[in-house]
Amino acid sequence: MDSYEWRRRRWYDRWLVSSEQEELETSGPSVKGRRIIEELNQVYERTGILRRFVRILGEDIERVSRYAQRPVKILDIGMRDGNLLNLIGEYGSRKGIEMELHGVEFREDLAVFANKCCNARGDKINVHHDPSRHLEGIAAPASFDIVCSTFMLHHLTPNEAIKMLAASDQAARGSVIHLDIARSIYGVALIWVYYTLSGCFESRKDSVLSCRRALTRCEAAHLIKLAGGQKNMIVTPLFPLYHLLRRQSGAVL
Repeated sequence: MDSYEWRRRRWYDRWLVSSEQEELETSGPSVKGRRIIEELNQVYERTGILRRFVRILGEDIERVSRYAQRPVKILDIGMRDGNLLNLIGEYGSRKGIEMELHGVEFREDLAVFANKCCNARGDKINVHHDPSRHLEGIAAPASFDIVCSTFMLHHLTPNEAIKMLAASDQAARGSVIHLDIARSIYGVALIWVYYTLSGCFESRKDSVLSCRRALTRCEAAHLIKLAGGQKNMIVTPLFPLYHLLRRQSGAVL
């Protein structure tokens, strides 16, 4: 399956879809890369999208805690600086829920950076490095209660995404929830305007490019089917320009 050509089904996707790599992917935790991550965290805080995502995860976290009577084990794929896991940890502290938090990065330098950030905050987060992007080195079948990611899917080729979806499905004994941007002209325009008005100029190009590389809802659903159906995983829109790929399981092991 070609990485990008198959996404050009609509007339405007001929110029909207991009195969260009984002700067954070190529530069890693360089000075500019760290600045990009800082700006992205500022945007996530202002828009509340990560806290909103944690509230969505909270439904499953509380369910596992209530019925399993053990620490809730969570894996974040593509953890960057561990900001999401930090917020999940805060949620658990407020609710009195014991958790075991894990994060994985595909680049070794980003994994080292994530570990330093977590240690600086005093977070109890297990940081892993897996260059395969398929969780081969860290996740045995049904080894986590919840597997999640934020804004990671659009960094993968379709074949990589299929393997990652299958791997996350296998690794989770409970829920799988992936949050990503939905590709659209509206999304590109909204991101450019918002990042410009917010003064986030270092991360603006990467963020616009993220939307251009992202999947539509139909494309995401198609990849789920190619990955094996994913046990009733569905794609649902999340206002204003996101979607969730979610498998919610009632099973607690």
